[in-house]
Amino acid sequence: MKEITIEDYLVKVAAELGYRAEKISPRGRRGRCDRVLVHPERSAIYIELKAPRKGVRKNSPQYREHVALRKMGFVVVTLNTKAKIDAFMATL
Repeated sequence: MKEITIEDYLVKVAAELGYRAEKISPRGRRGRCDRVLVHPERSAIYIELKAPRKGVRKNSPQYREHVALRKMGFVVVTLNTKAKIDAFMATL
C-alpha cells in the first residue's frame, strides 16, 4: 500500500469526525509533517504519514521537526496503516 492511499484514508476519516486534515506545504523547509488535523474545539495535531513498514528515522529532518513541535506542546503522530489511523482517531 502506498503512502498516498494512507493519506487519502486519513482525510476521509477525519472529515467524518468533523476534522479537517490540512496539507502542509514544505516550502523551503525539509522535515515538515504531511498533514495537520484541525478542529474548532481542539488543539492542532500534526500527522506524519508513511507507507506500511516505514517509520521516521532518528537524526532525519522529520525526526528533528517532530521533536521541536513536541517541545512547543503539540501532539505529533506517525501513522502508517489504516488500522493505526482508526485506532488514533478513536482516541479523539
